[in-house]
Amino acid sequence: RTMEDTSAKLDEYKTQLAQVDELLALDPTNAEFMKLKSDLLEVMQLTQSLAATGAQSTTTAVASSDGLLSVGTLCEAVFGEAWYPATVLEAGADAYKVSFLGYNNEETVPLASVRPLSHKPSLDRAIVTEGLVCEALYVVDGQWHDVQVDSKTERGYMVTFTKFGNSEELPLAYLRLPADGSTSNVAGDGSGSPEAASADPTPVATATDDELVVAAPPPP
Repeated sequence: RTMEDTSAKLDEYKTQLAQVDELLALDPTNAEFMKLKSDLLEVMQLTQSLAATGAQSTTTAVASSDGLLSVGTLCEAVFGEAWYPATVLEAGADAYKVSFLGYNNEETVPLASVRPLSHKPSLDRAIVTEGLVCEALYVVDGQWHDVQVDSKTERGYMVTFTKFGNSEELPLAYLRLPADGSTSNVAGDGSGSPEAASADPTPVATATDDELVVAAPPPP
């Protein structure tokens, strides 16, 4: 199945899901409608997973003939004590030159401090649109949190972390469906605006539920 076929099938499922939601709005306790919605969500998740497994993505690491990651490959590079998403700009005998997503600054780092992305894409690009509510990997704590997709970028997506309000640029591989497989789109409701992010984040050691651990950005 081609990516076009998969996208068309997902569009069909989403249309059917919208129709079922309309029926449930009229009859919220109808067991048949509830079961149909559950089945549709399950088949959508399965379709997305199969597409991600069989497809080659630009976020997948590409090795050159000498074993180095190729120029233009999305990867992860060390800054401080954390691995951040980045793009390979140059590959040398003992170091890479990379550009960190979200900061666009260029750094030269040892070969051992660069690695392929730690996760493979699990979402079809066709469903990752502005307003999509999903989960994203936060590099500081290594945990998955609820986010809203704000926009598509050249290297990934700008997302706003729902709980914390900060915005990050992340590769597709850092996004996934919630554990229940549900998808929703809240584009245009005005929530989670990028302006909520701190203009000058300061790293802190710990955080409670009401505090945000903010990644120290690589220096300009």
